[in-house]
Amino acid sequence: MTNKYVADVLAVMFRRPPSFEYKSGMWLRIACDAVGAHEYHPFTITSAPHEDTLSLHIRAVGPWTKNIRTVIGNCLKTSSELPTVCYS
Repeated sequence: MTNKYVADVLAVMFRRPPSFEYKSGMWLRIACDAVGAHEYHPFTITSAPHEDTLSLHIRAVGPWTKNIRTVIGNCLKTSSELPTVCYS
């Protein structure tokens, strides 16, 4: 997983599992262990279905999305290990 953010948008990218198939416009739910391991939030998949990477772009507008941006931003600033992000 790689992460980067610009302004208030966080890009989260995962390696797509071989059996994971989706169509344009579909979404998945993610949770972040550093923000709330059992609190899943839905986001539209922004990568194309033929790509090997799944990407999400998360705009920080509410408490959870602001928290995940802050946590990941702090990790990037300090070169710390990124938190685990789970999806369903």
